[in-house]
Amino acid sequence: MGSEFDLSRMLVLPGRKLVGLRLMLKIDQEALSSVIHIASKHRVVPVYFASSPSILGESIPVLAFLDITDLNTSFGEFISKLK
Repeated sequence: MGSEFDLSRMLVLPGRKLVGLRLMLKIDQEALSSVIHIASKHRVVPVYFASSPSILGESIPVLAFLDITDLNTSFGEFISKLK
């Protein structure tokens, strides 16, 4: 399985601070909810997620676009929480 994404869309939200991240997630029932929980705790809005089809237990690349306009900590600290 490859790790390429089709970026055929652009995400534009004028006046908002957007970042795109490539995350490696081990897929289980809680993987995505864990990312969303950490994001909401730090006032980050997940705007878009993309991944390839996967099998439970597999680690896959996930592309996430996040709105960090109202981030309540440093960006580095937020990233360290995602790890």
